[in-house]
Amino acid sequence: AGGIFLYRTQDLIIAPTMMAFLTLFFLAATVLGSGYGLMSASWDKDTEGSLLGWDEFGDNVKVLGDGFRKATLQPEFEKAIDQRNDRRKLLAAKEEKKRELITE
Repeated sequence: AGGIFLYRTQDLIIAPTMMAFLTLFFLAATVLGSGYGLMSASWDKDTEGSLLGWDEFGDNVKVLGDGFRKATLQPEFEKAIDQRNDRRKLLAAKEEKKRELITE
């Protein structure tokens, strides 16, 4: 729309490749700006954020990284819990067998 406006009002022709690069630049700036805006906001409702959000950005990146790490470790955690439950069942069966042998 900006290229058409410049052509009609100023008789300025922008090359199609330049128009594509400008469009991609503004799209990237918008995506990065929105991402920074989300990450630099204070996620703690009791804490007021700073003007540019540098501290909040660092804190929020750490929180996000911890969440991803926990998510990747979840299958291993569940496997360890299953193994622990299996061992408990085996120990309980072993104790039951001992009781039966003692009472006979």
